[in-house]
Amino acid sequence: KKFHLSKCTMVNIKLKWNKLTFDCEVTGNVDDLKKRILELTNVPVDRQKLMAKGAWIGTLKDGDHQSLSKLKENATVMLMGTAEVISKPADSEKVVFVEDMSVDELARHGVLTPAGMVNLGNTCYMNSTLECFRYMPELRQALTNVPPEIGNLATNFVQTCNDLDRSGVSIPPFSFVHHLRRNYPQFAETSTSSGGQLGGYMQQDAEEFFNTLVAEIQSSLNNLPSEARRAE
Repeated sequence: KKFHLSKCTMVNIKLKWNKLTFDCEVTGNVDDLKKRILELTNVPVDRQKLMAKGAWIGTLKDGDHQSLSKLKENATVMLMGTAEVISKPADSEKVVFVEDMSVDELARHGVLTPAGMVNLGNTCYMNSTLECFRYMPELRQALTNVPPEIGNLATNFVQTCNDLDRSGVSIPPFSFVHHLRRNYPQFAETSTSSGGQLGGYMQQDAEEFFNTLVAEIQSSLNNLPSEARRAE
């Protein structure tokens, strides 16, 4: 049985692609939406994979206008896919294609899915919390003025975020973990085996780490020199 798309009301959605967000109109036709996404992102139609929580399961299939019509006003739709060309260079420059770029170059241009962090011995509580703070540009900008001698953990947080932005693969946050466990020994607790031998690092509470990092950040910002505060 064929599905006949009835006339539907146009809705506005938030299209998220890597670090970018676009305002986009949806009329209820999958083909029209993908053409509009091509205009916005330069991601070819056959590379576009669209996901929307609550509207459809997995990725949107071609011709599935019924699922598309379930989108509500200001709904968020995630786009996965690589653009055909990163940028339009000057006439004297060579066109740079995605296929010719290194993994790190793709990451810097925001084409790849953002890299994560390697687990360094039950550090998933820390990794997930840092990922949340990572996408707060105002916070990261404020912390760039914090000298290392004022806030080692805060400055290491900024450096870790910068390393992630420049990398196309997961990175081990050695420096941040080192400063965390040195300054806050509760996060360096290790387990002991039944034979009395020293085991690995113990799992920690994400909320406790969250509160610790917030307190460290607040302290670092409060101790900024007056000139740096005025700059903020």
